[in-house]
Amino acid sequence: MIDFRYHLVSIASVFLALAVGIVLGAGPLKGTISDTLTGEVTKLREDANALRADLNTAQAQVKSRDQLITELRPRTLTGLLSGQHVTILALPGAPDALDDAAREVLTEAGAATGPTISLQPSWASEEPPDVTDRGTAAAELRALLSGELPVGVEPERVLSLSLATALTGAELDPDAEEGIAVGEESLDEQVEAPADAAVGGATPDAGTGPTGETEPTSGTEPADDTATDGAEPTGSTEPTDSTATDPDDLSVPERDRAAARRAARILEILTDADLITVDGDTPPIETSAIVLLCAETVETEQVAESDQAKTPGWIDLVTVLAAARPLTLVGDVPADAPVWSNLIAAVRDNEDIAGEVASVDNLRTPIGRVSLPVIVAKQAGGNNGHYGELDTAGALFPTLPDTP
Repeated sequence: MIDFRYHLVSIASVFLALAVGIVLGAGPLKGTISDTLTGEVTKLREDANALRADLNTAQAQVKSRDQLITELRPRTLTGLLSGQHVTILALPGAPDALDDAAREVLTEAGAATGPTISLQPSWASEEPPDVTDRGTAAAELRALLSGELPVGVEPERVLSLSLATALTGAELDPDAEEGIAVGEESLDEQVEAPADAAVGGATPDAGTGPTGETEPTSGTEPADDTATDGAEPTGSTEPTDSTATDPDDLSVPERDRAAARRAARILEILTDADLITVDGDTPPIETSAIVLLCAETVETEQVAESDQAKTPGWIDLVTVLAAARPLTLVGDVPADAPVWSNLIAAVRDNEDIAGEVASVDNLRTPIGRVSLPVIVAKQAGGNNGHYGELDTAGALFPTLPDTP
């Protein structure tokens, strides 16, 4: 049993230790401890000041670099995409700022862009009502495209093929692996001579089809039928009005008007099913390249916290669109974006499709904005690549085209 003397000894020990500490701290150890602490604080303060100065210098250098790139941008981009028609598609969740930035630089390069087509989450959703709606839309499209679609193709592939042919005029092929007649004339008629010259005179390879054909296949060059004799269309002045096919214009060949009516009907079916929305009243024109705006995270109805892949529905769409026209994926991808939730990361990780498309992961930066038109121009020569700041990018910036 602990008695009163034990408590007295304990209390005395505490006060004795305290007294010894005070004596030592105020005497022999006073200088050493004080000097050590003072030195450490001074060193930390100097390190912090040096790091702050380095940060300010780096920020100033980045700001100056960005200003220089912005000022030099017109010299690089002007006329780069003259005569080309670039369609902008937006995934669910793609910010408006991404659309604005992409449209600005593409227009500056001389491309016609037309309205933005926004894909809705229901395109890839696994919710039963959305699956049913996709099936209904696919049935309507099967009836419209009777005989052109592969036998037994899934409803999701029917939607992708229909959108691809409506936007590009590419012919469907029931026997082709992707359902698109790759290598047909219609795939390259839109690539004008200025675009080829802008990329060092390179011509598309055998996989993209022949160029220089004069017979229209799907209404890609109706402006030539109505141009005044002796006036050479440039494709850079009001390109949307000069190249859009009017299904009621009797000066346009009937085959082209029929293709325009069919494309309009496809887009109408997809819109009525709430699978897409078209920004504005102007109908999309037949395109020579596609830019797909990607969100940081693909929006679907799947459980956000799971590692279940959210991108298969979008990967299928990318596969089909890439078979029809040059396709560039555009976005601002976080460095830690998981493959299962970001389309650019998923495409770069997919060996089957990575080599068929191009991508840029840093459109928020001046370097990324200059990269986009250069990438699209180089794709006219069959050159795909992945650019940006991520480890999965092949380079920060594509090689600049040779001066013609």
